[in-house]
Amino acid sequence: MGNTALTGKQSDFLKIVAAAAGRGDLAAVRQFVADDSRWVRTVGSHGRTMLWEAAYWGKLEVAEFLVAAGADVHAAACHYSEHYVEITCYCVARAKGRHAVAEFLLAQEARVDVHTAAYLGETGTVRALLAAEPTLLESTLAQHDSQRSAGRRLIFDHRPNTWATPLAYGVSGGCAETVAFLLARGAAVAPLSERLLGIAVGRGRLDLVEMLLANGADAKKLPLADPSQNRELAELAVAHGYDVNTGRPGWPPLIVASRGDKGEHPEKIQALLDLGANVNVRDYKGKTALHRAATAGFLESMAVLLESGAEVDASDAKGETPLFDAVRAGRVAAVALLLERGADSTMENEKGDSAASLARRLRKQEALELVSLLDNSV
Repeated sequence: MGNTALTGKQSDFLKIVAAAAGRGDLAAVRQFVADDSRWVRTVGSHGRTMLWEAAYWGKLEVAEFLVAAGADVHAAACHYSEHYVEITCYCVARAKGRHAVAEFLLAQEARVDVHTAAYLGETGTVRALLAAEPTLLESTLAQHDSQRSAGRRLIFDHRPNTWATPLAYGVSGGCAETVAFLLARGAAVAPLSERLLGIAVGRGRLDLVEMLLANGADAKKLPLADPSQNRELAELAVAHGYDVNTGRPGWPPLIVASRGDKGEHPEKIQALLDLGANVNVRDYKGKTALHRAATAGFLESMAVLLESGAEVDASDAKGETPLFDAVRAGRVAAVALLLERGADSTMENEKGDSAASLARRLRKQEALELVSLLDNSV
C-alpha cells in the first residue's frame, strides 16, 4: 500500500481511502476494507463514498469489489462546484462517460429515477416517468448538507429540502430540451429562483437563465456581483427587472465596487453605471460611491464617477463630503482631484469642522501637504 497508511485524522477518508478507490488502487482498497469494513459505507462531504469515487473515475474493478463488499449502489453525492446537486453512482458514471461502470451498476439494479434522467438530459425517460406519476414533478431529493460527530468521525446525514427538484437537476445537467420540457409541464420556478439561477449562472448557461426568467424566476436573485464579467447576462437581468441599485442591505453594488477593501475596479463601476446604477446612491451611512473611492484613494474610480455625474460635495449622514474622507485617509492625490473638480473646501460638517481644520489636526505624514492644498483652494 506504500504511502496509503492512515493517519487517524478525519481527512483520512476522502484524502486516502476514497482517493484510493478513485485512482483504481484495488490492493489498497482491499486492505482498507479488510482493516475496517465500515469504510465501504462511510459517507464524506457532499455524500461521497468509495463507490461513488470509483464510478466518477471509471474504475470498474474497484467498483465490482465494493459492490460485492456491500457498497450502496444507490448512494448519491457530488463535487459541488461541478455538479451542484447530488447524483447517484450510476448517474455520475454515465455523465462522465464511464460507460462500462455505468452498465455494471445498471446490472446491479441501479435506479434511473426522474432526477437522474433529468440530470442526464434523457427527456424521453423524464416524460415517461412523469406520465406514470405526475407528482414526481415537484419531488425533491435529500442532500448531504449537515454533519454530526460520532467518535473521531463525522457523519453526513441526508437532509430534506424544497429545492432539489427534477428542474434543478435538469438545469444542473445542462440539457435545454429537458429544462424546456419540465418548464412546459409547470415545474415551480419562482420559489426556487436563487438556487436555479445560481446553478445556471455557475454553468455559464445564458440560455437556461433566459428560460428561467421567462418562466417566472426572480431576476433580483441573480448572482451579479460583477456585471463587467458578463455584460450579456447583466443586460438580460436588467431587462427582466433586476435593480442594479439593490444589493446587501445598506450596501448598493456601486458602493461595494468602490470600496477600498475590494481593490480598484473602475471597469466594474462603469459596467454598473452603464446598466443604470444611480451614481449618487447612498449606503447605510449616507455615503456615496465617491466617498468610498476617495477614502481608498482610487483615482481612476473617482474619475469614472465624477465624469458620470457624481456630486462632488455630496454630504453623508454627518454632513461630510468626499473631501473630508480623502483628507481623513491622507489621500493627497484624491484631495487634489476633488479640488480640481470643484469640491468646496469651506463646507463644514455637523460638528462645525471643515476639511482644512480636520487636516490641521491630522497626525499623518501627509498633513502639511493636505493643509497647503486646501488653503490654496480657497
